[in-house]
Amino acid sequence: MTLSATGATLAVVGGAVAGIALGARRSGVGLSFLGVWATGLLLSMVSIAVLEWAPLRLSITALGGVIVTAAVTAGILAFIRRPQYRRAISTTGTSTGALALPGVTASSI
Repeated sequence: MTLSATGATLAVVGGAVAGIALGARRSGVGLSFLGVWATGLLLSMVSIAVLEWAPLRLSITALGGVIVTAAVTAGILAFIRRPQYRRAISTTGTSTGALALPGVTASSI
């Protein structure tokens, strides 16, 4: 494996972990792995000397993957953490405006 291919691999893996960490709002870990991505980008720049551009393109594209992965992770976590409340429906089928908690009825209060 060449040095530039190692750098591209490092950039892709570091970018994926950084995207997940930033999406989960773990900025310390995310920014640390963006440093790993930057190191991989610099290592993949070695391929310019032999006019092989694929590792460099892959490393730069990994940054776009960071943004997409962070957005998807944030969306999934927001969906999981959303409140589970629902409006109470009276026997007539109209909303009472009160929040109903699972397992709590009017007779248990």
